[in-house]
Amino acid sequence: MKLEVRGGSFSYTKGHPVFEDISLELEDQQFLCLLGQNGCGKTTLLKCLAGMMPLSSGKVIINGKHLDSMTRRETALAIGYVPQDQETAFPFTVQQMVLMGRAPSLNFLASPSSRDMTIAEEAMERVGILRLKDQRYTELSGGEKQLVLLGRILAQRPNIWLLDEPTSHLDFKNQTIILRLIRDLVNEGRSVIMTTHYPNHAFAYPTHVALMHDGKILSIGSPEDVLLESNLSQAYGIDICLYTARRKDSDKLVTFCAPVEE
Repeated sequence: MKLEVRGGSFSYTKGHPVFEDISLELEDQQFLCLLGQNGCGKTTLLKCLAGMMPLSSGKVIINGKHLDSMTRRETALAIGYVPQDQETAFPFTVQQMVLMGRAPSLNFLASPSSRDMTIAEEAMERVGILRLKDQRYTELSGGEKQLVLLGRILAQRPNIWLLDEPTSHLDFKNQTIILRLIRDLVNEGRSVIMTTHYPNHAFAYPTHVALMHDGKILSIGSPEDVLLESNLSQAYGIDICLYTARRKDSDKLVTFCAPVEE
């Protein structure tokens, strides 16, 4: 399933646009990491791609069909969106939250079937939260809530995943588990756009990287072509240096970046 943005722009008012003239394509089995400073438009762009907010100009196209002509159900079957945070006033259990991902596949007023329950349990097990299934979502830690939201989109089974900082509340171990899960899902046929504030994530897992700066795409392509010192320094407004290290147990080289200390 292919996602395209053609000349996408968005403004909350008639003033300065949040982002402007964005064009990109997400093909089958691509993992695109979206990097950039706070306020550069990453989250707003994802919301527009998910159909939560309409573009001010331009088009979002899913498999040749304009997003604004798709029904809510069609959109939900094609696209899954995980926000940075989601609070709820209702004390749903973890199992109930994950089961909500099955809603687009159910008929109107239908209840989840045994198959839906099985899909939800498999999703919880895959993200490591099956032991929490009877706990209330409102009583979980920030990291546990993030895993629940990932379990919900896994149960939803869309082909396109839009993930807004999915590792922001997770510890180092769970960050790695989730990034590996996303990589595996891409290998199984999904397509993913993920925003993150950790540039080093983009060196390890994604197939493609886009750098946003001042509401525009500064550079997009393979990690090797995009993650240059000049591009990173411009995108983040500080001097950034690339480093290469060799793993002690192999000949594999690992690239990472860090700010230049003054």
